[in-house]
Amino acid sequence: GDYLNYGAAWITLDNLIRTKEIPPCQALFLQPHDRMKEYWVDGKFLQMVFDDCLPWAKQKYNIDRAVPIYMGGASLGGLTAFFAITKTKLDGVFSQSGSFWVDSLRIIDELKNEEMANTKFYFDFGSFEKQDSARSAMMEFLDANHISYMQNVWHEGHNWGNWRGHLSYALRYLLNPSAPKKTIKL
Repeated sequence: GDYLNYGAAWITLDNLIRTKEIPPCQALFLQPHDRMKEYWVDGKFLQMVFDDCLPWAKQKYNIDRAVPIYMGGASLGGLTAFFAITKTKLDGVFSQSGSFWVDSLRIIDELKNEEMANTKFYFDFGSFEKQDSARSAMMEFLDANHISYMQNVWHEGHNWGNWRGHLSYALRYLLNPSAPKKTIKL
């Protein structure tokens, strides 16, 4: 919901589709009831997303079952998107200022046994966030496992101005088949 309220994500999506920077796509935005509980690496929330909401949306809007599935979020939502890989197969994940510091990077331990060779990952962080060690640990994990990703670090903070302004980078990387496999901007 915050991507709609604060991030104006529909404008970004419409503009990228109009300019043919990404193909036409459907987006499902979910508002958590208690983000501090549901986004804190919570399997029950993801079960609701993948067992209830997504099948309902696919049926209601006649979406092909084979359509690629991507998930993303900001802050704790970005952490949740990565944790989702432990619950279901995703084609790509984006995380804007993902809170990887939560539970001492437990997310890396959760991902160690997952098959992610064909999953694309996009990260961005604000340079004023003080998450350098958490970000570095995640990048080292992805590099060690030869996993494709793109990372951008912006001279911004942990806020919706940053996430709204840079959402297009995540969408282009994940949804555009000709996007580079690995790029790092520091």
